[in-house]
Amino acid sequence: MIETFNAKVRAECLDQHWFESLEEDKEQLEEWRKEYNRERPHSSLNNLTPDEYLARWRAEKQLEKAGN
Repeated sequence: MIETFNAKVRAECLDQHWFESLEEDKEQLEEWRKEYNRERPHSSLNNLTPDEYLARWRAEKQLEKAGN
């Protein structure tokens, strides 16, 4: 699993940019991380974004509480 993630970081971020400084590197990686963790669909989440998955999970939990 971590190998897959590392390959994505390299292919989608590190290999596509020429960084002038460590600070620029950190900024670019942070932007990529935010997009990856919030806006991008993940096959492990039924092709939902993490934000969409979390919203559905919370809604299901509220329905469960209301049903009890």
